[in-house]
Amino acid sequence: MKRTAKDNIGIARMVSVQTISRRSLGYGLNPGTRPPVVSRIIDGHEIYSDRKCDFFLGQPPEDREHIRHHLIGRFYHPSLASTQFDYGGDAKVAVDTRFPGWYVLWIGTKLDPGFMPGTMPWFWDYVCWTEKVKGDSVYSAGARMFKCWLLDQGFAEPDEDHIILDVEAWWPSHRLKPLFNAVCIPPTKNSTET
Repeated sequence: MKRTAKDNIGIARMVSVQTISRRSLGYGLNPGTRPPVVSRIIDGHEIYSDRKCDFFLGQPPEDREHIRHHLIGRFYHPSLASTQFDYGGDAKVAVDTRFPGWYVLWIGTKLDPGFMPGTMPWFWDYVCWTEKVKGDSVYSAGARMFKCWLLDQGFAEPDEDHIILDVEAWWPSHRLKPLFNAVCIPPTKNSTET
């Protein structure tokens, strides 16, 4: 029997939650409630991250469910699934505007063919959110949330604003490349890349 994208949704979810969101998965685990905690302040604005606290915005209002995410870029994650060997995959970055007063950053991922039999589906998960402020655009809010996510991916300490990462291995789209370059320092012979 041939596996379909629907058959592989559990694997797609596991990869996204563990690699993109960096949350633990476990059978029967109740994540509990983690109070709202600011993850980072980027460009003078508070960013909340699912690594630091639970998503506290609830469901989007019913009358706004039809509004789609605003795609701000794409990149390739070279180690989306880390097993005995790393498997990469494509990622899309989008900003959700359905929550009154807030922007929410979502990242959708799809593993490279060959990781599992059958096709792999796209799986979307929220990663960061920030309040809307006067003068914001979808891209400017998305940019500061994406910088927060990148720093968290590189395990940067709260007071650090750079990580060591080979940007070229991540193939960012032209809109995301300046954001990668803003927080990533190329690895040297003596450094270890994350």
